[in-house]
Parts: sequence; structure tokens; C-alpha cells
Amino acid sequence: MASASPPIAAPGIEFTAPPPGRDHTQDCSLTYAQWKEVDASTRHRLSLNAHAVLGYTAQRIFARFMAITKLTLHCAQGSGTDSLSDDGARHVVAVLPSERLARLKLRGLRQLSDDGFASLAGATPVIRKLSVASISFGPKAFVAVLRSCPLLEDLSVKRLHGLL
Repeated sequence: MASASPPIAAPGIEFTAPPPGRDHTQDCSLTYAQWKEVDASTRHRLSLNAHAVLGYTAQRIFARFMAITKLTLHCAQGSGTDSLSDDGARHVVAVLPSERLARLKLRGLRQLSDDGFASLAGATPVIRKLSVASISFGPKAFVAVLRSCPLLEDLSVKRLHGLL
């Protein structure tokens, strides 16, 4: 006779296997819903493909993942013309969990200008580490970062286009 599966440990929630002979569909749905809740409350790192549509889906994403402390927004090499724009950045800023965000990485966001970058920097006042690469903006954006992020300890800039 097979014994019941032991409970699965997760912070604050205990998952148990259903008794033998029951329909597992409802139990799987409940377990999935519980796991989504645990995942959302314990996930600290999030990496998003920052295409132009991210601005419109950001509200649903950040409503679920409120505990993130490290966010990476990247766009694949060669698809920079479809990257997050200033308008999309404003949508992201409106829902960004900025009170916890300590690290921000931006990669390949060629459509993001000084204004878009300044809005992201203004929405992350407790950021400690900022890393940017393959991005096109100028000195105005860096002035905005220095003014908006007093706790900034580490700034990494690589392959910056448009500074000169």
C-alpha cells in the first residue's frame, strides 16, 4: 500500500497531496494557486524582455511580483527598434515597486531617451546599483540619476550611444 506524499514546505504555506481515489484536477488547481502566491511573495529577482508592449503589461506583472529587489529590463541585440520607449517607461514607472528595488539593469533599450531614463531613475529613489549597456541617451539622464538616487553606490555604463 502506497503512503501519502509528505507535505511540501514553503514559507507560511503547507501543501499536501490529495488522498488516494480523488479527482486531482481541483487539488492541482488549488496547489498551483498557492504556489503562485508563494512565488510572488518570495521572488526577489525578475528579468523581463523589454519590448515596446511591456509598458502595457507592466501593471499585471508588477501587481503579482511586489517583493522584487533586482529588476533587469533587456531587449535582444538587433531588436532595439522594438524596445521599451519613453511612453512605455512611464507606464512601468507608474506600477514599479520602487520602495524595495535596490538594483536595476537596463540592456539594449535603444528607444529609451533621456526623458524615459530620467523617469525610471526618478521612480527608484532607494536604488543602490544601476547598470546600463547598449543604450542611447545623454548627460541629462545621468544628471537625473545623480539627483534622484541619493543611495546609489555602483553605476556601471557600457556601450553608451549618444553621449557625444
